[in-house]
Amino acid sequence: MKANKIMTGLTLGVLGVVAFAPSALAASADSQTTDGKVTITAGTDPTFEGFIKPGTYNDKIGMDATYGKNGSTTATLRFNWVPNFDFGTVAATAYDQVIDSKIHAYTYDDTSVGTGGNIYQFVQVQDMTGNASSNFKVNLSATTFADDPTSPTTSLTNTRIRLSGFTTTNNQQYNTTATNGSLLSALAISGDYVELTPGSSYELMKTTTSTGNTSNGSVSSLVFNNAYAAATDTTATTNDQVQLFVPSNEMIAGNYSSTLTWSLDDTL
Repeated sequence: MKANKIMTGLTLGVLGVVAFAPSALAASADSQTTDGKVTITAGTDPTFEGFIKPGTYNDKIGMDATYGKNGSTTATLRFNWVPNFDFGTVAATAYDQVIDSKIHAYTYDDTSVGTGGNIYQFVQVQDMTGNASSNFKVNLSATTFADDPTSPTTSLTNTRIRLSGFTTTNNQQYNTTATNGSLLSALAISGDYVELTPGSSYELMKTTTSTGNTSNGSVSSLVFNNAYAAATDTTATTNDQVQLFVPSNEMIAGNYSSTLTWSLDDTL
């Protein structure tokens, strides 16, 4: 996305100080004040073009639409990116299976930074509200896997997506003039994983107001793997922290899908 520059007109009164003359410190015969002015409004970015790599300040990347989708181009608090979870093709067996999801690929917009690589699935939020106390939360829900979302003939009622690892990052952590290191918290996992049950909603990430920080003017990401590090691209082709559990009696030939609903709210 394009950076927006705010131009300000400043009028400064220069008092004619001579740096080496002691008399320059004497009281002036007159003293006045003037104003430097700027008005800041909630942001807009109608030419939305992408997002940043989680774990960086402003390394802009692009990803194929098969991996997910961008959010609103006009909302001041919006998703930059929400991912698809693709579990590929599996052959039926006489026992339960747990299937790893396919990993995503990315490219750098600025090729001088690098060519790109593999990256774990992630969700990203951009806050341009202009609200000094802005906060948010991200929720996720999933429907039952079925062969037709609107009029299913076969539903896999006990097949479930399982999540077992999260990494939260805010781009201001990597800005030399600001830090938001403790801004975000992720869903606490009880046991080995959290299982997405149809009909339930799960709060994946939220800002932590107790730190005194705000998400305003920043980009926040939740990566679905607790080993994620921006400086080292994974060489894996699958992510074992986003998995699909399929019981053996639901190994029924067909193409199945679940609708993932990502919700972004500006209240905690």
